Amino acid sequence: MPFGLPGFRRKDHSGSLAGDIRAFVRNWTKDLNWPVMWISIGITTFLVGGFFYFSGFTIPHRDPEPVFFESWSANRSDAEIRARLEKDKPIEEERAKRLAELEAKRQADLQAIKDFLGTGDR
Repeated sequence: MPFGLPGFRRKDHSGSLAGDIRAFVRNWTKDLNWPVMWISIGITTFLVGGFFYFSGFTIPHRDPEPVFFESWSANRSDAEIRARLEKDKPIEEERAKRLAELEAKRQADLQAIKDFLGTGDR
């Protein structure tokens, strides 16, 4: 009694790949197998071609934007600080308003996705 796995009793011969493929195609009698074979070859070709196509793409390097900070003197008076805060108050309010609008839009978008998926609050 030979030892080994039941499905692997045949010895492997180098160069038999083409013969195995010819025998496989020759004994293929079902009509459904041909379209499935061509579809699988097409999908594989599409994926491999996509990898080759996108392998040439590189992300261009951009130098980082410099960030400038305002320099403050260490011995400023409280009046100078309050004057600057009053001057910057409209800018901060506008920034807070814009952030609130963006957050409201984001929440509306998320609620629309929840409603579409049926997971929203009911």
